[in-house]
Amino acid sequence: MHLESFKIETRRFISRLRPKKYIKRNFDQIEIETTTFCNRKCNYCPNVKYERFGPDNNFYMHSEVFKKLILDLTKENFKGIIAPHHYGEPLSDEGIYSKLEFINKNLPLAQIKIVTNGDYLNLDTYKLLLKLGVKIINISKHSKDLSDGCNELLEAIKNKENSDFKVTPKVFDFWKDFKEDSDYLFNRGGDITIKEAKWNPIKCVYASYPVINVYGDLILCCQDYHSDYVMGNIMENTIYEIWQSPENQLMRERIMRSYFDNEICKNCLFSKV
Repeated sequence: MHLESFKIETRRFISRLRPKKYIKRNFDQIEIETTTFCNRKCNYCPNVKYERFGPDNNFYMHSEVFKKLILDLTKENFKGIIAPHHYGEPLSDEGIYSKLEFINKNLPLAQIKIVTNGDYLNLDTYKLLLKLGVKIINISKHSKDLSDGCNELLEAIKNKENSDFKVTPKVFDFWKDFKEDSDYLFNRGGDITIKEAKWNPIKCVYASYPVINVYGDLILCCQDYHSDYVMGNIMENTIYEIWQSPENQLMRERIMRSYFDNEICKNCLFSKV
């Protein structure tokens, strides 16, 4: 057996021996799809091949669905990471700021995380995000250069031009990675092709927290682009009732132990260990 394959199989075997459960009854982060719209079509994203639901649904999560979800989280005094993103660009949604305000008002101890392609990020939007309680900003770079506004912001932060720059965005260069090493990239459950895709994930972290799509469905993970694996809807049950259901817990526990029962998990590959 090839040494790399042996290492993979050994880690997979060890993951199955853990006596304690991987999946907790409560979670410390959640991903919420506030919009399905993205202004980019990247070769390494399913958005380049499919339309994420579409304009007939106005692209946006309805306010009653969003508010119900946040109020569910208040019942457990949620203090973890709330990331309002999925396959859409969150800052393309003008309503994102009122949503962030609602989160900050009802869950003041939560850490709001924005993941953006940077096209709508500039000094003004940055200041507004911080005012509304954003604690983490990740920029996914999907072209050779970021937007002018985003570059100006990063340069100002680098030069410490303002003491109010309390959050330093982290830049993840997916454009370069796709063309060179593909360290970051998954094939999205088989939806796209990446270079040298070889291995199924081990102890897949993506199964360890809930992802809520624009309709309020709790889906399998962020790789589940088509929402093929729906565990429940938060308008019918609370997020915690769905998360703590035996079916949801068992499915995720098996994934963490490298048992790939679902077709999407069997097809989900990444390029490097």
